[in-house]
Amino acid sequence: MKISAVGLFFLETTPPLQKEGLPYWILWLLLCIILLLSMFIFLRDKDLRYRLNLFLSGAKRRMKRAQFQLRLTREKRKKADLLRDLGKKVRAENIARPRYTHLLKEIDLLEKKGAERQAELKGIVTRIMNLQKKQEELKQASKGPAKLKESFKLFDTRKILAFKDEGKRLRRDIKDCEKLIHAGQELIGRIDRQKDQYFEQLGGLADEDRPPHEDFNLIYAQIDRVNRKILLFISQIEKLY
Repeated sequence: MKISAVGLFFLETTPPLQKEGLPYWILWLLLCIILLLSMFIFLRDKDLRYRLNLFLSGAKRRMKRAQFQLRLTREKRKKADLLRDLGKKVRAENIARPRYTHLLKEIDLLEKKGAERQAELKGIVTRIMNLQKKQEELKQASKGPAKLKESFKLFDTRKILAFKDEGKRLRRDIKDCEKLIHAGQELIGRIDRQKDQYFEQLGGLADEDRPPHEDFNLIYAQIDRVNRKILLFISQIEKLY
């Protein structure tokens, strides 16, 4: 098929078709319109504003409540420390009251038990040192037969085996002693924690009685100050529910 001169001129002068995307400025314009419409709806919808404010205020209350709870926990820990100190002072000053008797006896028993365990651990440590000394002596004594074996000279096989058996026994004994020390240290830790509980209880009783003593006045004042803070934080937490 032949193309006329006019058709050929049209084909040569017409630019090719191009696929163009959406201009960026139109996209940003649409986004701005959407945001404006959203703000308009938000301003007109009172219920939506109320729910949003309620959510934000709830999150704020929870954050404040967590902060007050952390401060409350810190003050309670301070009070426990002060009560333990007071209990120790009561015992050191021999403040005798009928309802202190049981706690004081329990503390005495725990201290006696702890002292006995400390003495046992001291003996075990001494035994470990002796075993380590024997290990070193055995190591030095076994060097002679080992050198004879390396130089292909006559040596007593039974003696070398005896050295090895003795070395194994010493290592086993040291390991057993170390286990005893670990168990003893754990027991002493439990004893100390139990003593602290008893001292705290004793301090709580003394705080209620407030026995007159010059050395106790500072602790009484510190406990009163902590109690005020505890009550304040509890009140603030209750208001945030």
